[in-house]
Amino acid sequence: MIPTGWKFLHGRVEIDYIYVGTEEEGSKGRKIVKKALIIIIVEEMDGKNGRTRLFSITNALEENMVPFTQDNIDPGNMVNTDCWKRHYCEGEKGYRGVVWNIEESGIEASDLLPNVFLVTSLARCRLMGAY
Repeated sequence: MIPTGWKFLHGRVEIDYIYVGTEEEGSKGRKIVKKALIIIIVEEMDGKNGRTRLFSITNALEENMVPFTQDNIDPGNMVNTDCWKRHYCEGEKGYRGVVWNIEESGIEASDLLPNVFLVTSLARCRLMGAY
């Protein structure tokens, strides 16, 4: 899934996803027809954004998300994500994880996953034509 020569991300890594596209009438939640689902992995290096991977996947099923994680993150690393464990195989492939339940934490999602949210906001600005 990753190009030849790319190296695994390591250290503290954040994972999340965004939908790209316009609102779809009658579709709620993760039911999408015309939107693209983009999974984002950001490596943190010395408290700053390191390498970033963005890929489009067909749907948010575990069979699509787990291989992406395994292809991009070195086993044994710390994986931080929101309350959705499908992003990685905790324990199975040697990943350690911190899974945040954003609603229950009382903390803004942008504070829990700051690197992913920075990449997300920059991508959305770019897609909207703000340079």
